Amino acid sequence: MRFSLFSVLVVLVAGLLLPSVVLAEARPYISLLGGYTFLQDEDAGFLEDADFDDGFVAGGAVGYDFDTGNEYGYGNTRLEAEVSFRKNNFDSVKFLNAKVTTDGQVTSQALMANAYYIIENPSFVQPFFMFGIGAARVDIHKARIFGVNFIDDDEINFAYQGGAGLAFQLSRSLELDLGYRFFRVANIDFEDAVDNEFSFAYKSHNVYLGLLYAF
Repeated sequence: MRFSLFSVLVVLVAGLLLPSVVLAEARPYISLLGGYTFLQDEDAGFLEDADFDDGFVAGGAVGYDFDTGNEYGYGNTRLEAEVSFRKNNFDSVKFLNAKVTTDGQVTSQALMANAYYIIENPSFVQPFFMFGIGAARVDIHKARIFGVNFIDDDEINFAYQGGAGLAFQLSRSLELDLGYRFFRVANIDFEDAVDNEFSFAYKSHNVYLGLLYAF
């Protein structure tokens, strides 16, 4: 399951990057993003009423900008392949009907295929919407209560994201993005320290700055 899902994504990314008649008229670009991520509280298995600290997201992408006809040479449609990393530390979980401080962290590494639609207007500030699908590896790393490890497991599953923002087109090659994304990984079955299975729902809210360079 894990390898077949990533194989499909590799094919999708390769198809995106292969030259074609359509891509001959498009502008390739690279981009980086970084920002804040808030992981929704969870209530599953040992993670009863689990709270997480605010964390960070970082990522990069390569893609193509289509219909490049506006004043700054950008278009209203984009396709890209993206890798990203998110990390949040545990804050607390409910244990024996009491909230206790918890060590450990939850991370995700994602490979996504994204599509953008930019609402063109006469200014250099362009609103946009985006949606992406792919796969993500979620790792609950050394979650501990009173120094005792109760979860240390990772799994891969289908992921999707959607968001919106503003693109500040500073020049014909440089763009600054301010955006929001909701990132979701399909429910994942983990095992705790005593081999009990539980389903974990990874849902995060992300606010970020991005920098894009178009060739």
